Amino acid sequence: MTSMTFTHGRPVGSWPSDYDRDPRFAYLEWLRMEIRLLRMEMWPDADPSSDFTPCNTFAMPFHFPYPARWQDMEPPSDRALRVLEAAGVAIPTDVKVLEEAS
Repeated sequence: MTSMTFTHGRPVGSWPSDYDRDPRFAYLEWLRMEIRLLRMEMWPDADPSSDFTPCNTFAMPFHFPYPARWQDMEPPSDRALRVLEAAGVAIPTDVKVLEEAS
């Protein structure tokens, strides 16, 4: 993927016009909102768009499984649909399958 420009919330240029059916974009949007909402829940008086994110929690080895390299692990795009489904997101029947989205 290359750099993108957004106009009215949609990427323009070489980006696919049907990106809203690509699970990778949906997953990225969902993760961003989960982060924002969780920050608002945990720190209601703080700016939810701040960059504070905890580190070195029990979840860190999932993405950085020492001694393996993170590049050798399953990429986030491969688990996008599984995570969205597990969270209860309604997946449209015409959503792109990951092989087509690549």
